[in-house]
Amino acid sequence: ICACLVGSEMCIRDRYYITSLPWIDFDSMIHPMPNDDSSYVPRICWGKYYQIDNEYYIDFNIQVSHALVDGYPLSLAFLEIEKYLNSPKKYIDESRENA
Repeated sequence: ICACLVGSEMCIRDRYYITSLPWIDFDSMIHPMPNDDSSYVPRICWGKYYQIDNEYYIDFNIQVSHALVDGYPLSLAFLEIEKYLNSPKKYIDESRENA
């Protein structure tokens, strides 16, 4: 699904919607899904981070169309995000060195 629009508009495949709800933690989230081409756009949401014992946690939700994304590639994305969140200082320092 790539219906490129006129001019400098992005293709649907180049879009993603991101939001955050830093005031609340959640168990699940459902994003509104219109009945048009934008229903193929991945929707990502971060929640409030919280601490249990000496560990920090953050709620994270991705909603995608199963017609376009299987579970395995999505699990790889979650693992990659988890890797960054487990060692944020390392990746922040690396990005500053490469800037």
